[in-house]
Amino acid sequence: MDSQGRAVGVRRVDTLLSGDSPSTPELWPDGARQVIRRQRAFLVVSVVAVLLSVGGLVASTWVKSPAQRAAEQSPPPASVLSAVVQEKVMTSVVAVRGTVSAEGTVAVAPASSAASVGAVQVVTGLPKQVGAVVAAGDVVAEVSGRPVLALAGSIPAYRNLTPGTTGLDVAQLQSALIGLGFADRDVAGNFGSGTQKAVRDLYEARGYSPLTTTDLDAGTETSALLAAAASVRTGERAVRDATLTASGAAVEVAAAAKQHVVDAQQDLTDARSALSALRARIGVMLPLAEVVYVRTLPAVVGTVGAQVGTSLASATTAVLTIQTGQLLVHAMLSEGQQQLIAAGLTVSIADDVHARTAEASVASVGAFTTGAGLGGSSGANPAPAAITSAGAPATPGYPLVITPSVPLDSGWLGADVLIRVTTASTKDPVLVVPAIAVTGKADGASSVQVLRPDGSHQQVGVATGAIVDGEVQVTSTVPGALHVGDRVVTGE
Repeated sequence: MDSQGRAVGVRRVDTLLSGDSPSTPELWPDGARQVIRRQRAFLVVSVVAVLLSVGGLVASTWVKSPAQRAAEQSPPPASVLSAVVQEKVMTSVVAVRGTVSAEGTVAVAPASSAASVGAVQVVTGLPKQVGAVVAAGDVVAEVSGRPVLALAGSIPAYRNLTPGTTGLDVAQLQSALIGLGFADRDVAGNFGSGTQKAVRDLYEARGYSPLTTTDLDAGTETSALLAAAASVRTGERAVRDATLTASGAAVEVAAAAKQHVVDAQQDLTDARSALSALRARIGVMLPLAEVVYVRTLPAVVGTVGAQVGTSLASATTAVLTIQTGQLLVHAMLSEGQQQLIAAGLTVSIADDVHARTAEASVASVGAFTTGAGLGGSSGANPAPAAITSAGAPATPGYPLVITPSVPLDSGWLGADVLIRVTTASTKDPVLVVPAIAVTGKADGASSVQVLRPDGSHQQVGVATGAIVDGEVQVTSTVPGALHVGDRVVTGE
């Protein structure tokens, strides 16, 4: 090698030793280029080997032997299902929804009455709103400026009570007036002057003037009075004339003349009696439209179906309803539930909205009903006030009535409540297992399979008792063979 070649080789070696890479491969030493080629070949071979290994592994997952495929498709080994034997008091409960309502409802209906004054009947006052207490003698509504009074009584108002009227409804009015402190000296059942005064005192104490029969029908009353008075005058004149004729009659006609006087006097007496009776029927009265009788007072306003200005000629609902008597809970049982419930069973009542509860008992379970017409009334012209049954839901089923152990206050009225009736209960805690764990035999005997710690099964004969919500009371036929905490087989 000449001196120039040796110089170039020296520079290449210096460059490699200094760590600087030459700018072109042609400047690398021959030995270095051979090493790099060998490294590249080794890297390619390694990558190919890795790829082949991965491919083989993936392919192996798709290749299975028949035995392996059969093993994978066979069901897993059976596992035993079991449940723990418990000890508790078993209680059977039937739960239904119900509504709190009163024993009865008195509806102040919109129908007008012939006793009402004026051609148009309009609600002019509603002093009582929903939930308000109604006491004896209270004004519950005002129609065309006239009051509707609440009085104690069980006979609904069905006619105008005027002077001279007699009957049980008059006696009821008299009793209500006496209960309010208004003296009535008339014979019970006879609307006389004493009853008139008591009615007048009641109205005036409430700020109203009582109506009279003259207010009701002045024209007819005046005509009748005038006719009766005319009959009296005619009778008086007939008696006078007959007396004069008899005094001047000859002996042979004296007897006939005297008889004529007697007849005239009798006619006069009858005319005077008729006039007196007519006057006795004139005076203060109690119109049908101005009274509503409530069996038990005080009571509570249940609903208000009108407002001031409502015309009764066009109204289709009651002006208001009065809930009377003890608050009860009404519900409807479906088919099958009525067989589990009997009068006297314990009941719990829960009002979820107001977070309150109460204890009660079953009062009655009624016969099946379609629910149609419950609490309704028939007839095209209902009376202004009618007593109806309340609370029973208008759905098919068996009506259930619940009586609270302690009377509920008026705040419960209308509440939608959950009723839980305890239909059966064991006196003491008993052993309980799922009903599915009990198997029966042809001879009627029953048993359970007890799962022992070593996995073995032991058949234990049992006597069954109460069944509640899928659980059954059991007692082992061999004392001590079944304990709390044992596991019984329920399936595999």
